[in-house]
Amino acid sequence: MSGKENDIDDAENLEDEDREALKIFLEVLGSDDDVERANAAEALGDYANQGVTTEAALPKLVKLLDDENQDVRINVLIALSNYANAGLTNESALPKIVKLLGTEEEVRVFAANAVSAYASKGLTDKAALPMLVNLLEDEDARAFTLAALNAYAVAELTDKLALPKLVKLLDDEDEVIRIYTLHTLGEYTSKGLTDKSAPPKLAQLVEDEYQDEEIRKKAAEILEKYKEKEPKQK
Repeated sequence: MSGKENDIDDAENLEDEDREALKIFLEVLGSDDDVERANAAEALGDYANQGVTTEAALPKLVKLLDDENQDVRINVLIALSNYANAGLTNESALPKIVKLLGTEEEVRVFAANAVSAYASKGLTDKAALPMLVNLLEDEDARAFTLAALNAYAVAELTDKLALPKLVKLLDDEDEVIRIYTLHTLGEYTSKGLTDKSAPPKLAQLVEDEYQDEEIRKKAAEILEKYKEKEPKQK
């Protein structure tokens, strides 16, 4: 991203009002005041969520992933996630984001979200896998972690140690978590990674008429894949 730090004047498709606002936010990212830096990062993330971005923000945001202030790091992670969702990424950000998966509980939730956003754009880091598997134990980070593991599996990056934890999460009381788990488990199954304890739980989900239709349908789909892998009876 060299040469991009001051290119906002040349950025296309920006309204004058947005251009001026982004300039101010970029300048404030260099403030000595923690609150000002955090607020500027938050504002850039909010603008990105509305589709208003500038590549000039990326190197400055990446630099702040090392900030000593927790709120700054959290808002930077959110901003980088929103930028990735808007189609703008920075490869040098990913190792730093992955490193934050192992930090404070409040930070690693947003790091998992950023890893997921980057993975959805085809940017992955093998070092993230064992950390993501461990994060399945973190209830607050679980949804983002499952999304990241699913995206990594699509990219042919899997960890067999995730399987027993995924199977366990089929019993999670949160319907959204069960859905995310099924999609991730489905990717693992399609890659030939299976767990013998999965079929009984999948069958329970299929047979449970109180389960959401998407859950029952996906569970049945994965169960069928398991049956296809069973040795044929002679």
